[in-house]
Amino acid sequence: MADITHKPEESSTSSTDMPTSYLPTVETYDAWASVYDTDGNILQAVDDMELETLLPSFFTELLNTRKGETHLRILDLGCGTGRNTMKILTYPWPETIHVSITGIDASAGMLAIAQRKLSAEQNALTAQGQPSM
Repeated sequence: MADITHKPEESSTSSTDMPTSYLPTVETYDAWASVYDTDGNILQAVDDMELETLLPSFFTELLNTRKGETHLRILDLGCGTGRNTMKILTYPWPETIHVSITGIDASAGMLAIAQRKLSAEQNALTAQGQPSM
């Protein structure tokens, strides 16, 4: 961890130094994992709204280019807590295609949340013959 001190410019109203600490990225995401889905991050809300239309459109195009194939493998890079992996997993895939999804992330904390969150959904979907992780 590096400590960096910000020295206010002459025009600043503060006359004291403000310490800024930086954490390594993986360590930061590990610490953030437990509240990542519930901390009110506006970027996640925007992401959710955009993916409501983008994912179905993307998957329709993807399936159109894969006509006749019976297996589709999806790799979710930087899956974090599995928020978007869940969207992929629960998409209404055609019954004629087997979908397997692999999620990876550098943060063990994020992956632990994803595994807990997705395992119940995965068990229910597997029982129904739907995608696997």
